[in-house]
Formats: sequence, structure tokens, C-alpha cells
Amino acid sequence: MFTRPFRVHRLLACLSIAAACTAMTGCESAAEITDYTAPKDSDANRPFSCRVPSEWVLGANDRFSKLAFESKTGARITVSSLNGSGDEFLLININRWRRQVALAPIEKLEGLGKAELKKGEAQFVKLAGETKALEGAMVEHGGRTWFFKMSGTVASVADQSDEFSDFLKSVEFFERS
Repeated sequence: MFTRPFRVHRLLACLSIAAACTAMTGCESAAEITDYTAPKDSDANRPFSCRVPSEWVLGANDRFSKLAFESKTGARITVSSLNGSGDEFLLININRWRRQVALAPIEKLEGLGKAELKKGEAQFVKLAGETKALEGAMVEHGGRTWFFKMSGTVASVADQSDEFSDFLKSVEFFERS
């Protein structure tokens, strides 16, 4: 279980993002960006900073995610990390994602693209089933593989694809000292 300070920290983060989103409600530009630095605390263990589109609101984490957002169109964006690396590890996780959008598994890694990060790049995959879609980026950092995933209906993911790309371009991992 999380300690009380983490709950307070999370509440403050939610209120800050909600206040920023509320303050921008009357703006005409849909491309406004809100600065958000994911905290480096022991509970969250998020060693990166990122810029989050103002239309995204902080969402509830599931048992795997370290950070979650919801878009105004219903796409869900999550960040998680797992111990493991290499092609076989990526293949296992891509097949897990393929099942989430009702696609058959693949036997070897193919069709992976690259996603630009603020410094460096990540492996990138775009998957679409009949009704569900997913875009995901995978990068190794600090002995873990980090997963940045946007999922939802085909329409909601397509609607937020540019915003997700901009989000990925803003991800910068902290250097360990």
C-alpha cells in the first residue's frame, strides 16, 4: 500500500493538473501544452520528465502503470516499466498488446518503427484491430524497459496520435549520478 504522503502528493498533482486544464478551458488553441515533470519519488520511481498536452488529465494507475492520463476523446495513456530487455522480451510484450486489440500474435519482431524522444529514440509499434487500437513506445533505461502506451478505440487513438508523438518527443530520462 502507498503511504499517506504519496496520497497527498498524488492529490496535489491531480489538483495542479486540473487547475491548469481549467485555466485553459477558454483558450482557442487546441495545441497548448502543459509542463508536467513526473516526480522522482520512491513510490512512483519515474526517472523522467515530460510535457503533457493540456487536454489530457491525470488518470488512475492500474497495477502496472506508474503514470496514467486520459484524453478528452477517451484514449488512455500509460507509462510502465518492467525488468527485462532484448528482442524476445519486446516480442512477448508486443504480443500482449496485440491481444489487447484482438490481433493474432506474431512469431518474430517485424514492422517496428522508431519514436523520437527528447534525447534518443524508442522502438515504436502501431496496432489496430477492428474496434481497438494502440500505439506504444519501448525504451531501455536504468536496467528496465519503459513502456509508453496509448490505447482506446480506433477513433480515439487516431485522434490523439499527434499529441502522443509530441508527448514522446518530450520524454527525457534523468541521468543517474
